[in-house]
Amino acid sequence: MGLCSRIRRWWYWCCHRQFWQGVWEGFQEGYAHALMDMGVKEEVAVSRALAAATAYLEAVK
Repeated sequence: MGLCSRIRRWWYWCCHRQFWQGVWEGFQEGYAHALMDMGVKEEVAVSRALAAATAYLEAVK
């Protein structure tokens, strides 16, 4: 394996990892904020968390 392909694999792994970490953090943040609202059902919290993760995906594009 050449040096260029090693660098490319490392660069892809780092970017890919940061990307999904951002999606996960957006989901967690949306979920936590939704659960802080009194009387919010878990289904609503999950949908808000998915909306936060989707917003992150749109911002990254």
